[in-house]
Amino acid sequence: MVKLISIALIFLCGNLMIFPKNMIYAQIGEKVNIAKYAKVERDKNGITLQWEEPRDIYKVILKTSHPSELLNNKIQYWHNNWPQKRIPKGEVDTGVLGWAAQDDWFNGEWKDADTRAETKGNSVIYTFNPINAKEFQDEDFDAVYRRSLKLRLPLEKDSPEIEKIEVFSNSVWKETEVKIEWGNQMAEENWQGHFEVYNGELEDIEALADNVTVGDQFNLRCDGNPGSIKLKLRYTYNEDPSSSDRTIVTLRSPAKSFSFLVNDVIAGEKIFVKDYDILVTEFADRIKYAEFMQKWKAEHVKTLYDRVKEWPEQTYENAENDMPEKKGRGYMPLGCEGGRQKFGVDVNGDVFCPKTNAFTNVPGKDTDRLLWESSARWREIRYSFGFPDVEPRERYLENGHLPVIHTNWEASDVTYEQTAFVTLLGSDILSGERMQGDDPTILLAKVTLTNKGNEFKNVKLNLTSRCDINEKLVEKDGFVFATDYEPNRMRYFIDIEGKGSVKSENTNLSYQINLAKNESHSIYFKIPFITLIEEKEFELVKGTDYDVEFPKVKKYWNDRISKGTKITTPNETLNNFYKAHLTHMLITDDREIDSDRYASRVGTFPYDVYPNESIMCISDFSRRNYKEEAEERLELLLHYQSSRALPGNYTDKEGVFYGAGGYTEENGYNQHHGWVLWGLAEHYLYYRDKEWLNKVAPSIVKGCEWVIRQRKNTMKYEENGEKVLEYGFLPAGSLEDVHDYKYWLSTNAYTYFGLSNAAKALADINHPEGERLVEEAKKYKEDLLRGFKESMIRCPVVKLQDETYVPHVPSRLYNRGREVGWIREVLEGALHLIYCGILEPSDEISTWIIKDYEDNLYISDKSDHINQYGYTIENFEQNWFSLGGFSMQSNLLSHPIPYILRDEPKHFLRGYFNAFTSVFYPDICACVEHALPTLADNNGVWFKPSDEAQSTSWLRLMFVRENGEDLYLGQTIPRDWLSDGSNIGIESATTHFGPLSFRIESKLIQGQITAVLDPPERNSPKNIYVRLRHPDSKPIQSVTVNGKQYVNFDANKEWIILPGNLQGNQKIVAQY
Repeated sequence: MVKLISIALIFLCGNLMIFPKNMIYAQIGEKVNIAKYAKVERDKNGITLQWEEPRDIYKVILKTSHPSELLNNKIQYWHNNWPQKRIPKGEVDTGVLGWAAQDDWFNGEWKDADTRAETKGNSVIYTFNPINAKEFQDEDFDAVYRRSLKLRLPLEKDSPEIEKIEVFSNSVWKETEVKIEWGNQMAEENWQGHFEVYNGELEDIEALADNVTVGDQFNLRCDGNPGSIKLKLRYTYNEDPSSSDRTIVTLRSPAKSFSFLVNDVIAGEKIFVKDYDILVTEFADRIKYAEFMQKWKAEHVKTLYDRVKEWPEQTYENAENDMPEKKGRGYMPLGCEGGRQKFGVDVNGDVFCPKTNAFTNVPGKDTDRLLWESSARWREIRYSFGFPDVEPRERYLENGHLPVIHTNWEASDVTYEQTAFVTLLGSDILSGERMQGDDPTILLAKVTLTNKGNEFKNVKLNLTSRCDINEKLVEKDGFVFATDYEPNRMRYFIDIEGKGSVKSENTNLSYQINLAKNESHSIYFKIPFITLIEEKEFELVKGTDYDVEFPKVKKYWNDRISKGTKITTPNETLNNFYKAHLTHMLITDDREIDSDRYASRVGTFPYDVYPNESIMCISDFSRRNYKEEAEERLELLLHYQSSRALPGNYTDKEGVFYGAGGYTEENGYNQHHGWVLWGLAEHYLYYRDKEWLNKVAPSIVKGCEWVIRQRKNTMKYEENGEKVLEYGFLPAGSLEDVHDYKYWLSTNAYTYFGLSNAAKALADINHPEGERLVEEAKKYKEDLLRGFKESMIRCPVVKLQDETYVPHVPSRLYNRGREVGWIREVLEGALHLIYCGILEPSDEISTWIIKDYEDNLYISDKSDHINQYGYTIENFEQNWFSLGGFSMQSNLLSHPIPYILRDEPKHFLRGYFNAFTSVFYPDICACVEHALPTLADNNGVWFKPSDEAQSTSWLRLMFVRENGEDLYLGQTIPRDWLSDGSNIGIESATTHFGPLSFRIESKLIQGQITAVLDPPERNSPKNIYVRLRHPDSKPIQSVTVNGKQYVNFDANKEWIILPGNLQGNQKIVAQY
């Protein structure tokens, strides 16, 4: 029998270590035995050591009475991504690291290490051969260590008794003394505490004040007054700053508990945890707290969060002017509502037809008519028209927001104007009948050539068609055919309007025309998306008239826009974007073949249905008063409920919201389920359609039950009877765009968010399961708070720009520090605890999170350091205000929301305007997905309607916000929008209380700002808070409502508080 006598481990709460005073330590300078910090398990396969983070393992030593019998024993390590996918030691690369693959405890396989073994005394010592010698021979990487989360020692039944296991990294032991001093705010009365050391050893504690006593096991007692102690520590040293061997010291007490990184102290940092009234320094510094405080107060700068309060309020114009000039322009997607045949028009005038995934995943009558082969990004065929290779003089949308793109180039005294739009082929777009998803569409383009010179000009347009080949084109009676196939394939029709000629030269096709001085001529291109094969289809193309279809297309889109909510601001760009975004969603979404369900796709070309982001769009339909459109998209998610399992350690898929039929994206995000639950409930709250909710309630309950079942799988206990850290969380699963299975914060936050909102909606209709689910949501919240508060204690405090340190909430459990890359740490980080209602917005933890995001994650000073979490800023003092406050996916993270929840308009507006202008491309009135790798770049994804939906929701929140039973109006409207003469407002806004309209007119010359409210009357709010933000921050002197004096207002907070049960039009006048 294998017998494990000793691994020299002492456990408390899992694998956390407390060292007694009589511990025998390694010598200074010796390598660190990291086995001490592993969780050890023994089963029939041998002995497994598991760490919380990947460790670099250089040597393994087994102590036994018969070491020679273990010379041929295997050493196995857990392998999945490393070394094939690895981050070189010490490398920091903003942006790219966001998608870096990381290993986890669950995905992978045991890999036999290529080792050398030798005996020495009663030990067998294993070291590693270069990893590319046998294990990964194709890798140009000769590491003599193995990086892994787990190490296994397979043992046979007759293997000798293992007395001790040691596992060594390349870190070495060093020694230091640390002073901890605290003030009056540490505790109000007597308190006790103790220390825990992770990746280190506590040798001794010495009280430096008479009111502090040190007991057995290094327990502390203090009388509640200021005090200080000295710690003598062994800590790990490694040249690699990203080494996982970092020594972390944790102070636990009923008063305050926190951790600090010994490396920070050794580097000379003064760890001033101001909100805990604690200072941690190297003892050799001989710093006294009072002296430090005096110096800090005199010299410290403020956090960016605090500086925003002092700066003038951000404006759109300032944000736009300060943003780096963009390096390129985007293509313009064009299509018809619900149709999957979507064109793109590039900045050079090229027209391309992409084969999106739906054509193959959801076969339709058009699937076999996409007769081209392409390995390009969108698998497209591309048509070029020979426009000059220069930047356009003008590029804009019809009326600033309609899906009709105008482009104008000029070269050699000739202007080239292209106008393009898409309509139905063979059907009337104004018929009132909605198209099927696979109905044919056609792009119509008008090209006008004008000679602006003083001489006669011969103008030539070279016409090409490219897929995997440069097709050979010929023209016959206006039809352009590709002759590389048999039969020839008709690509488009060109109407030259009787002037000029289409010429074929060798395999090249061109249109040529002679133009006199100031002469113009227009020709027309009629491009079907699918490859037409019958003469009658050809005639449909030829007979589609640009001048007939153009006004129809304009009317169609104007009518669709006019149906919904209207927002009016002094900023025409934002007015147009709000309208344009609706068309982006309608064009991007596909009507499912042979059904009335719609796929809420989150990218016009590259992405299909990601339910979490789809809900961002669907809820925007709900907010805009497009009830039917929202329900048709929700119906697709309801229809495919339980069809796909989420990627994680879940036990079943019954009730899961993830599948979307042929529109299901394989990149499974575990947020999907919670977002859909939230979205279903949110849609109900906007309309209070009890018949609809009763119809979908069984699906909602089924989805809630899945959450409850999965939570039970983690409700386990440690050997000492305490709950495991993940108690009540969902089992480990993947995250957004990264696939390591962990107990992610955002996954659980949004699952709670959905469960809570679903329970609220069901309780509102007195559903029999409503109250039970409300209680389940409360329990879930309690478990999440317990888990993440404990994780916060285990994490080292982080430094802010004001030289103070604050506790850090990690983005997952079992992580004692920052995550790898901006996706894990920022996009899916702790901010979601505020947005999802797990933390109160005013909680001190919420403030710590926000300050950490602003100071450490969104941006960094290039002259100081480069981090992997946000944009690196040159001339930091000049640019931090306008280039900070948002993530590297500018509009997806709900970064402005915590600020409006905290009623901080200046912070909200900075976050909103900066994020929007960082990715907005005015010529197509659209936002790109990412500005990467710098703020001047883009990742080439337009439209990204889910990110845009986030932005339009924030614009709406300036005017209208539901807050529980109360309604807030005008809470964060920019002050400069209320300058004298301004008229702004929101009309036909759908809210939790019913539809409303709210308009504001500024008459500052008369000392007045007037608001007119058509209040919601369906289910009245408790109170209506109206804010009118004076451009110069002047306080309200008096208020009238409908001509009568009104006294219920707060001049300091600028709130006018109205009763919720208003009837009819309300005129509110604030006098300044």
